[in-house]
Amino acid sequence: MCGIAGLVWRRLSSLRDDPRILIQSMTDAIEHRGPDGAGAFVDADRGIALGHRRLAVVDLSEAGAQPMTSVCGRYVLVYNGEIYNFEALREGVEAAAGGWAWRGRSDTEVLLSLFSTVGVEAALGQLDGMFAFAVFDRDEQAVILARDRFGEKPLSYGLVDGVLAFASEVRPISQVLGLGHDDIAPEALSALIDFQTIPAPRSVYSRVEKLPAGSWVRLSRADCAAGILPRPVRYWDPADVAAAAAADPFKGSFDDAVDACEVLMLESVRSRMIADVPLGTMLSSGVDSAVVTALAQKAACKPVRSYTIDVEGEGFNEGRVAANIAERLGTVHTTVPVGVADCLNAATSMHRIYDEPFADSSQIVTYILARAIRKDVTVALSGDGGDELFAGYTRHFAGPRLWSRIRPVPAFARSLVRGVASAVGEARVASGLSWAASFVGYQVTGETGGRIQKAIRSFGARNPGELYDGLLQGAYQRLTRNSHGIPGSYRPLKPADDSEAVMRSMLLADVQRYLPETIMTKVDRASMAVSLEARAPFLNAGLLALAWSFPDDFLVAHGRGKAVTRALAARHVGAEIMTMPKRGFAVPMDAWLRGPLRSWGGDLLGSQTARTLDALDLPATMRLWNHHQSGRVSAAGQLWPVLSFLAWLEGEA
Repeated sequence: MCGIAGLVWRRLSSLRDDPRILIQSMTDAIEHRGPDGAGAFVDADRGIALGHRRLAVVDLSEAGAQPMTSVCGRYVLVYNGEIYNFEALREGVEAAAGGWAWRGRSDTEVLLSLFSTVGVEAALGQLDGMFAFAVFDRDEQAVILARDRFGEKPLSYGLVDGVLAFASEVRPISQVLGLGHDDIAPEALSALIDFQTIPAPRSVYSRVEKLPAGSWVRLSRADCAAGILPRPVRYWDPADVAAAAAADPFKGSFDDAVDACEVLMLESVRSRMIADVPLGTMLSSGVDSAVVTALAQKAACKPVRSYTIDVEGEGFNEGRVAANIAERLGTVHTTVPVGVADCLNAATSMHRIYDEPFADSSQIVTYILARAIRKDVTVALSGDGGDELFAGYTRHFAGPRLWSRIRPVPAFARSLVRGVASAVGEARVASGLSWAASFVGYQVTGETGGRIQKAIRSFGARNPGELYDGLLQGAYQRLTRNSHGIPGSYRPLKPADDSEAVMRSMLLADVQRYLPETIMTKVDRASMAVSLEARAPFLNAGLLALAWSFPDDFLVAHGRGKAVTRALAARHVGAEIMTMPKRGFAVPMDAWLRGPLRSWGGDLLGSQTARTLDALDLPATMRLWNHHQSGRVSAAGQLWPVLSFLAWLEGEA
């Protein structure tokens, strides 16, 4: 795991400084991604500079240092990530070439040898791994950037005044290109409120883009002259996996499906345990981390290390159940106690850890867990991806049922609901209905208004895509002055209104956007901030294909998702333990914003930054803040993104 950076320019005079100084400044900005070494390649005549920060995991010798040049001399590579099938690829290169003069054991060298034998674009289809790389092709006089299938590793690029810059994070790009508050993208804040992230290809800056998952792009000096960022090319799309699975569905029994899942998961776990440094697992009370930890224990020659965070405060403490799972599996388990004060300190530091605004509040606990694990190990296996592949979110099983009830309602009635909610405001309608409910004797809590808002939005959905967006977002009130929106990722699978197609379409949307742009962004930045390499065995293309080949009742059964993986967890841990409801790393942000974070949030909303941020409707935001403080609504889902954005802007000033 590493950090990469680079520059492409047409004229040396376009650069703000000497390219060697600039590339070092870029890699210095991402030192946390690679504290074990640094390197640079600069060819001023060809207008190219590449930089690298190394976190040594496989082949700790200098033979694994980067930038690395291919044996043929054509390619120069900087690379972030791990290629899990590098040993098989190495054997394939040797067989095809009739032998190979290897200099070390690193997957970086294998990657370069593959480029030399089949070309960069053809090599992408052979890689099983998480990666983002930049490779300079001396023959073509161009740099190719590429990102892995599931978007586990990030890569962004921008163009200003004839200079192209790219890096693992947005911050070094903005620094070297001289970007500031005036360059903030007009849709960035609304995207953050809607999605808790700014999804690719957009970034917080209008002149910087994030390379989408499963894509590559070619950058050249001609692009510098044209002043236009080239369009990326997709080399892998989960929609193609869905289509292939539909054409060749799984034909075995449910037990056969569990067996097949275990075989592929065990293979994936084994490949992700290859490391020359200490390794452990992130273990919660959930199904996915239990499966990963159980199979890691099965694959290991000695007990694996497992880690759980035990946070003070009722409602998000999983320590006891995780300890029971660890005891059943026989791992060397560590429960990390964390006080609420630690969480609050981390909450007000997220803007420094994330290179652009990000607002999934579970980022706080994810970071604290990563920081604790890094004291012992360098690599940690996680259960990320299990929900997106095997239908683990409530929307996957509740959404289709909800749509089947909404669909018969006449279109004019749904439009009427939408119109009233838009004219009056969802929050006001919800507040009125909450008051009415309390008046007739129903118990009303702080979360009631948010649930009513979701119900209003769901009832007004004109299609399953709008329903999906409404379920994914929290309670909603427009807090931005502009109407710049980013379209959702929902793609209807025919027949679009069929309940089975609705569930599958939600799964596809989750894999295409929610997984890479929210989940993996959260995990990557939180783990790399402390130089921890997080690996996700569920994120395997073969496993995705298998999951999509299953009939729906192998995914959703008895009103719950992840039927196959639940059964797999029960095999190893026992069904009686795997009964906890899904929690994730949720934190009580509603209560925190009314209590210990109230002063911090109020200061941000009263700042000069808030008053001068054109995109923010500050009066509307202050009304919502005051209603939240009074307990009339629970609006952390909207307020945390706004506060995250403002804190990030203040930090970048």
